[in-house]
Amino acid sequence: MSIFPKRTIPGSQVTIHWNLSVPPQLQQHSCPFVRIGVTDPAGNTTMLLEEYIPVLPSVGSTLPVEDTGEKSLLYLNKNTPLLLLAAYLSGRRQREKLVEILQNIQSGRHYYFTYPVPADARPGKYTLLSEIHVDGITKYSGTAADDFFLVEKIGVENMVQAGLPLVALITNYSPETTPIKILRYQPGRPVLPADVQVIELPGNSSREVVVTSPDLFLCYNEERVLVPLYALQQSRSIRNQQLLYTCKKENEEEVVYVLHKEEDTGYRLTGQQREIWLKADGLISREQIVAGNEDVYNEMLASGLIIELK
Repeated sequence: MSIFPKRTIPGSQVTIHWNLSVPPQLQQHSCPFVRIGVTDPAGNTTMLLEEYIPVLPSVGSTLPVEDTGEKSLLYLNKNTPLLLLAAYLSGRRQREKLVEILQNIQSGRHYYFTYPVPADARPGKYTLLSEIHVDGITKYSGTAADDFFLVEKIGVENMVQAGLPLVALITNYSPETTPIKILRYQPGRPVLPADVQVIELPGNSSREVVVTSPDLFLCYNEERVLVPLYALQQSRSIRNQQLLYTCKKENEEEVVYVLHKEEDTGYRLTGQQREIWLKADGLISREQIVAGNEDVYNEMLASGLIIELK
Protein backbone atom coordinates (compact mmCIF):
# COMPACT_ATOMS: atom_id res chain seq x y z
CA MET A 1 0.00 0.00 0.00
CA SER A 2 1.08 3.59 -0.46
CA ILE A 3 -0.31 6.85 0.90
CA PHE A 4 -0.14 10.40 -0.36
CA PRO A 5 0.56 12.62 1.39
CA LYS A 6 2.14 10.97 4.43
CA ARG A 7 1.59 14.15 6.46
CA THR A 8 -1.66 16.06 6.27
CA ILE A 9 -3.87 18.39 8.31
CA PRO A 10 -7.53 18.34 9.46
CA GLY A 11 -10.02 19.13 6.70
CA SER A 12 -7.89 17.70 3.89
CA GLN A 13 -7.89 14.43 1.94
CA VAL A 14 -5.55 11.45 1.71
CA THR A 15 -5.23 9.15 -1.31
CA ILE A 16 -4.53 5.48 -0.66
CA HIS A 17 -3.25 3.02 -3.27
CA TRP A 18 -3.76 -0.73 -2.82
CA ASN A 19 -2.43 -3.36 -5.21
CA LEU A 20 -3.95 -6.84 -5.35
CA SER A 21 -1.28 -9.13 -6.80
CA VAL A 22 -2.13 -12.65 -7.94
CA PRO A 23 0.37 -15.22 -6.57
CA PRO A 24 2.14 -17.11 -9.41
CA GLN A 25 1.33 -20.41 -7.70
CA LEU A 26 -2.43 -19.79 -7.79
CA GLN A 27 -3.89 -22.49 -10.07
CA GLN A 28 -7.59 -22.18 -9.22
CA HIS A 29 -9.78 -19.13 -9.04
CA SER A 30 -10.47 -17.54 -5.65
CA CYS A 31 -12.92 -15.03 -4.26
CA PRO A 32 -11.40 -13.48 -1.12
CA PHE A 33 -13.21 -11.10 1.18
CA VAL A 34 -11.23 -7.84 1.32
CA ARG A 35 -11.36 -5.19 4.02
CA ILE A 36 -9.56 -1.84 3.62
CA GLY A 37 -9.92 0.90 6.21
CA VAL A 38 -8.30 3.68 8.23
CA THR A 39 -7.92 3.56 12.02
CA ASP A 40 -7.56 6.85 13.87
CA PRO A 41 -5.45 7.41 17.04
CA ALA A 42 -8.50 6.69 19.22
CA GLY A 43 -8.92 3.25 17.65
CA ASN A 44 -11.98 4.07 15.53
CA THR A 45 -11.92 2.51 12.05
CA THR A 46 -13.49 3.98 8.92
CA MET A 47 -13.99 1.28 6.29
CA LEU A 48 -13.17 2.16 2.68
CA LEU A 49 -13.85 -1.25 1.16
CA GLU A 50 -15.59 -4.43 2.34
CA GLU A 51 -16.16 -6.61 -0.68
CA TYR A 52 -15.70 -10.06 -2.22
CA ILE A 53 -13.25 -9.76 -5.13
CA PRO A 54 -13.02 -12.61 -7.68
CA VAL A 55 -9.46 -13.55 -8.66
CA LEU A 56 -8.42 -15.76 -11.57
CA PRO A 57 -5.06 -17.58 -11.87
CA SER A 58 -2.16 -15.53 -13.18
CA VAL A 59 -1.25 -15.78 -16.85
CA GLY A 60 1.56 -18.17 -17.78
CA SER A 61 4.52 -17.43 -20.03
CA THR A 62 3.95 -15.21 -23.06
CA LEU A 63 3.38 -16.89 -26.42
CA PRO A 64 4.92 -15.47 -29.63
CA VAL A 65 2.52 -14.38 -32.31
CA GLU A 66 2.93 -16.46 -35.46
CA ASP A 67 5.11 -14.95 -38.23
CA THR A 68 5.83 -11.68 -36.38
CA GLY A 69 7.74 -12.82 -33.35
CA GLU A 70 5.88 -10.25 -31.27
CA LYS A 71 4.48 -11.12 -27.88
CA SER A 72 0.73 -11.28 -27.45
CA LEU A 73 -0.89 -8.90 -24.98
CA LEU A 74 -1.62 -10.54 -21.67
CA TYR A 75 -2.89 -7.60 -19.62
CA LEU A 76 -4.76 -4.37 -20.10
CA ASN A 77 -2.26 -1.54 -20.00
CA LYS A 78 -1.92 0.02 -16.54
CA ASN A 79 -0.33 3.31 -15.65
CA THR A 80 2.57 3.15 -13.24
CA PRO A 81 1.21 4.35 -9.86
CA LEU A 82 3.45 7.33 -9.11
CA LEU A 83 2.22 7.34 -5.51
CA LEU A 84 3.68 3.88 -5.11
CA LEU A 85 7.05 4.91 -6.54
CA ALA A 86 7.21 7.98 -4.32
CA ALA A 87 6.33 5.96 -1.23
CA TYR A 88 9.02 3.37 -1.80
CA LEU A 89 11.73 5.76 -2.88
CA SER A 90 11.24 7.87 0.26
CA GLY A 91 10.36 5.12 2.73
CA ARG A 92 12.38 2.71 4.84
CA ARG A 93 11.76 -0.32 2.65
CA GLN A 94 14.53 -1.89 0.61
CA ARG A 95 14.94 -1.01 -3.05
CA GLU A 96 14.72 -4.72 -3.88
CA LYS A 97 11.11 -4.65 -2.71
CA LEU A 98 10.42 -1.77 -5.09
CA VAL A 99 11.79 -3.80 -8.02
CA GLU A 100 9.56 -6.71 -7.05
CA ILE A 101 6.50 -4.47 -6.96
CA LEU A 102 7.34 -2.85 -10.29
CA GLN A 103 7.45 -6.32 -11.82
CA ASN A 104 3.95 -7.01 -10.48
CA ILE A 105 2.39 -3.73 -11.66
CA GLN A 106 0.97 -5.08 -14.91
CA SER A 107 -0.34 -8.33 -13.43
CA GLY A 108 -1.86 -6.73 -10.32
CA ARG A 109 -5.07 -4.79 -9.80
CA HIS A 110 -4.70 -1.24 -8.55
CA TYR A 111 -7.34 0.28 -6.31
CA TYR A 112 -7.43 3.90 -5.19
CA PHE A 113 -9.34 5.24 -2.19
CA THR A 114 -9.85 8.75 -0.88
CA TYR A 115 -10.04 9.28 2.86
CA PRO A 116 -11.53 12.67 3.84
CA VAL A 117 -9.80 13.88 6.99
CA PRO A 118 -12.49 15.47 9.19
CA ALA A 119 -12.13 19.14 10.08
CA ASP A 120 -12.07 18.12 13.75
CA ALA A 121 -9.77 15.15 13.16
CA ARG A 122 -7.71 14.05 16.12
CA PRO A 123 -4.02 14.74 15.43
CA GLY A 124 -1.64 11.81 15.45
CA LYS A 125 -0.94 8.56 13.65
CA TYR A 126 -3.59 6.98 11.40
CA THR A 127 -2.94 3.35 10.42
CA LEU A 128 -4.29 1.50 7.41
CA LEU A 129 -6.23 -1.73 7.77
CA SER A 130 -5.68 -4.29 5.00
CA GLU A 131 -7.16 -7.77 5.33
CA ILE A 132 -7.67 -10.51 2.75
CA HIS A 133 -9.77 -13.41 4.02
CA VAL A 134 -9.48 -16.73 2.17
CA ASP A 135 -10.94 -19.98 3.60
CA GLY A 136 -10.77 -18.62 7.13
CA ILE A 137 -7.15 -17.50 6.79
CA THR A 138 -6.38 -13.78 7.05
CA LYS A 139 -3.55 -12.23 5.08
CA TYR A 140 -2.27 -8.76 5.90
CA SER A 141 -0.42 -6.09 3.95
CA GLY A 142 3.19 -6.83 3.12
CA THR A 143 3.98 -3.15 3.75
CA ALA A 144 2.22 -2.93 7.12
CA ALA A 145 5.19 -1.22 8.82
CA ASP A 146 4.75 1.84 6.57
CA ASP A 147 0.97 1.73 6.14
CA PHE A 148 0.16 4.91 8.07
CA PHE A 149 -0.12 8.67 7.70
CA LEU A 150 0.12 11.52 10.19
CA VAL A 151 -2.43 14.26 10.84
CA GLU A 152 -0.60 17.34 12.03
CA LYS A 153 -2.01 20.19 14.07
CA ILE A 154 0.18 23.17 14.91
CA GLY A 155 -1.16 26.09 16.93
CA VAL A 156 0.40 29.55 17.01
CA GLU A 157 -0.41 32.39 19.36
CA ASN A 158 1.35 35.66 20.09
CA MET A 159 2.28 36.62 23.61
CA VAL A 160 3.61 39.91 24.94
CA GLN A 161 5.95 39.52 27.89
CA ALA A 162 7.28 42.30 30.05
CA GLY A 163 10.61 43.60 28.80
CA LEU A 164 10.54 41.41 25.69
CA PRO A 165 9.41 41.92 22.09
CA LEU A 166 6.59 39.89 20.62
CA VAL A 167 6.86 36.14 21.31
CA ALA A 168 5.12 33.50 19.18
CA LEU A 169 4.21 30.32 21.05
CA ILE A 170 4.21 27.37 18.61
CA THR A 171 2.41 24.28 19.94
CA ASN A 172 2.39 20.77 18.49
CA TYR A 173 -0.98 19.22 19.39
CA SER A 174 -0.05 15.84 17.93
CA PRO A 175 1.54 13.12 20.08
CA GLU A 176 3.92 12.51 17.16
CA THR A 177 7.05 14.55 16.47
CA THR A 178 6.31 17.16 13.80
CA PRO A 179 8.95 18.94 11.69
CA ILE A 180 8.55 22.70 11.34
CA LYS A 181 10.61 25.41 9.69
CA ILE A 182 11.22 28.98 10.83
CA LEU A 183 12.02 31.16 7.83
CA ARG A 184 13.12 34.77 7.57
CA TYR A 185 12.13 36.44 4.29
CA GLN A 186 12.30 40.03 3.13
CA PRO A 187 10.88 41.01 -0.30
CA GLY A 188 13.66 41.83 -2.75
CA ARG A 189 16.26 39.89 -0.77
CA PRO A 190 17.29 36.28 -1.44
CA VAL A 191 16.66 33.65 1.23
CA LEU A 192 19.98 32.33 2.52
CA PRO A 193 20.66 29.12 4.50
CA ALA A 194 21.26 31.26 7.56
CA ASP A 195 17.64 32.47 7.29
CA VAL A 196 16.22 28.97 7.74
CA GLN A 197 15.88 26.89 10.89
CA VAL A 198 14.34 23.38 10.72
CA ILE A 199 13.07 22.03 14.04
CA GLU A 200 11.75 18.61 15.07
CA LEU A 201 9.01 19.65 17.48
CA PRO A 202 8.30 16.78 19.92
CA GLY A 203 4.75 15.58 20.41
CA ASN A 204 2.51 17.62 22.72
CA SER A 205 5.17 20.27 23.22
CA SER A 206 5.59 24.02 22.65
CA ARG A 207 8.40 26.30 21.57
CA GLU A 208 8.75 30.07 21.88
CA VAL A 209 10.05 32.15 18.97
CA VAL A 210 10.95 35.82 19.43
CA VAL A 211 9.42 37.93 16.63
CA THR A 212 11.19 41.23 16.16
CA SER A 213 9.95 42.11 12.62
CA PRO A 214 7.25 41.17 10.08
CA ASP A 215 9.66 39.03 8.03
CA LEU A 216 9.46 35.85 10.14
CA PHE A 217 7.35 32.90 8.96
CA LEU A 218 6.45 29.40 10.12
CA CYS A 219 6.20 26.50 7.63
CA TYR A 220 4.87 23.03 8.39
CA ASN A 221 2.97 20.08 6.86
CA GLU A 222 5.65 19.53 4.22
CA GLU A 223 5.67 23.33 3.72
CA ARG A 224 2.07 23.43 2.47
CA VAL A 225 1.14 25.68 5.39
CA LEU A 226 2.79 29.10 5.69
CA VAL A 227 2.02 31.27 8.72
CA PRO A 228 3.33 34.84 9.16
CA LEU A 229 4.34 35.06 12.81
CA TYR A 230 3.80 38.84 12.95
CA ALA A 231 0.27 40.21 13.44
CA LEU A 232 -1.26 36.74 13.63
CA GLN A 233 -4.79 37.92 14.37
CA GLN A 234 -4.91 40.34 11.44
CA SER A 235 -6.14 39.63 7.92
CA ARG A 236 -3.61 39.84 5.08
CA SER A 237 -4.33 41.77 1.90
CA ILE A 238 -3.62 40.55 -1.64
CA ARG A 239 -4.42 42.23 -4.93
CA ASN A 240 -6.77 40.12 -7.04
CA GLN A 241 -4.45 37.72 -8.90
CA GLN A 242 -7.05 37.11 -11.62
CA LEU A 243 -6.69 40.68 -12.87
CA LEU A 244 -4.07 42.05 -15.24
CA TYR A 245 -2.26 45.26 -14.43
CA THR A 246 0.40 47.54 -15.78
CA CYS A 247 2.15 50.65 -14.48
CA LYS A 248 2.54 53.81 -16.55
CA LYS A 249 3.73 57.35 -16.00
CA GLU A 250 1.40 60.13 -17.14
CA ASN A 251 2.26 63.80 -16.67
CA GLU A 252 4.81 63.01 -13.96
CA GLU A 253 2.21 60.85 -12.14
CA GLU A 254 2.51 57.10 -11.60
CA VAL A 255 -0.69 55.32 -12.70
CA VAL A 256 -1.76 51.68 -12.42
CA TYR A 257 -4.20 50.27 -14.98
CA VAL A 258 -6.09 47.13 -13.91
CA LEU A 259 -7.93 45.04 -16.51
CA HIS A 260 -10.23 42.01 -16.48
CA LYS A 261 -8.92 39.22 -18.70
CA GLU A 262 -12.30 38.34 -20.18
CA GLU A 263 -14.33 41.53 -19.75
CA ASP A 264 -14.15 44.98 -21.31
CA THR A 265 -13.82 46.68 -17.95
CA GLY A 266 -10.87 48.15 -16.15
CA TYR A 267 -9.69 50.57 -13.47
CA ARG A 268 -7.31 53.50 -13.40
CA LEU A 269 -5.66 53.73 -9.99
CA THR A 270 -3.80 56.78 -8.74
CA GLY A 271 -2.78 58.18 -5.38
CA GLN A 272 -4.00 56.14 -2.41
CA GLN A 273 -5.62 53.52 -4.65
CA ARG A 274 -2.34 52.90 -6.45
CA GLU A 275 -0.40 52.67 -3.16
CA ILE A 276 -2.86 50.16 -1.69
CA TRP A 277 -2.82 48.06 -4.88
CA LEU A 278 0.98 47.86 -4.97
CA LYS A 279 1.32 47.14 -1.24
CA ALA A 280 -1.24 44.32 -1.21
CA ASP A 281 1.23 41.44 -1.75
CA GLY A 282 -0.42 38.75 0.40
CA LEU A 283 2.00 39.18 3.31
CA ILE A 284 1.20 42.66 4.58
CA SER A 285 -1.62 42.89 7.14
CA ARG A 286 -4.83 44.86 6.69
CA GLU A 287 -3.92 47.26 9.49
CA GLN A 288 -0.55 47.97 7.91
CA ILE A 289 -2.01 48.70 4.50
CA VAL A 290 -5.01 50.80 5.59
CA ALA A 291 -3.00 53.40 7.54
CA GLY A 292 -5.65 56.13 7.43
CA ASN A 293 -7.03 55.17 4.02
CA GLU A 294 -9.85 52.97 5.29
CA ASP A 295 -12.57 54.37 2.99
CA VAL A 296 -10.44 53.88 -0.12
CA TYR A 297 -9.38 50.41 1.06
CA ASN A 298 -12.97 49.30 1.72
CA GLU A 299 -14.05 50.57 -1.70
CA MET A 300 -11.32 48.53 -3.40
CA LEU A 301 -12.23 45.52 -1.29
CA ALA A 302 -15.92 45.78 -2.25
CA SER A 303 -15.05 46.06 -5.96
CA GLY A 304 -12.92 42.91 -5.83
CA LEU A 305 -9.67 44.70 -6.61
CA ILE A 306 -8.12 43.34 -3.40
CA ILE A 307 -8.89 40.26 -1.35
CA GLU A 308 -8.46 39.61 2.37
CA LEU A 309 -6.84 36.35 3.49
CA LYS A 310 -8.00 35.26 6.91
